[in-house]
Amino acid sequence: MHISFEVPTVESYRLILRALKEEDLNALMDLWGDEETTRFIGGIQTRASAWQLLAGLTGHWLWRGYGLWGIIDKNSKKTIGWTGIWNPEGWPEKELIWSINKAFWGKGLATEAALAARNYAKQKMGISQPISVIAPTNYSSIAVAKKLGAKYERNWELRGNVVEIWRHPT
Repeated sequence: MHISFEVPTVESYRLILRALKEEDLNALMDLWGDEETTRFIGGIQTRASAWQLLAGLTGHWLWRGYGLWGIIDKNSKKTIGWTGIWNPEGWPEKELIWSINKAFWGKGLATEAALAARNYAKQKMGISQPISVIAPTNYSSIAVAKKLGAKYERNWELRGNVVEIWRHPT
């Protein structure tokens, strides 16, 4: 049996946001296999656990009607990360998230991708003012949130750790 649903494609100047695919697993293993990149998103993943995460991220679209896109660098044509809106069980509300392969850090791509995702979510899905849940020592993600105009709102306890909730503008 095959279940079909459509994930919209979104483009920005340097990026394409499109449905995550099983074929993205190899490229995303570069991200999920790096300790520095994954320290704030659950740690290094085995290939099997990464496959399960990828399947779960894809299924989020089916269950919620929104979710995460794979980020494709237009120049290299590589899958370099993911971004989008998610709201897993137990989350306080819809969250804008992003993660980029370390080889692509420092180029403004996380900000560009998250902005494209946030704009699409607001314009086409009616999702405004999402939050971003960020560890207080995740300075890179805090910098991205600030570039996106998000403001620190409050602390929240997540799995025994205090994290910060950053609110995005309308």
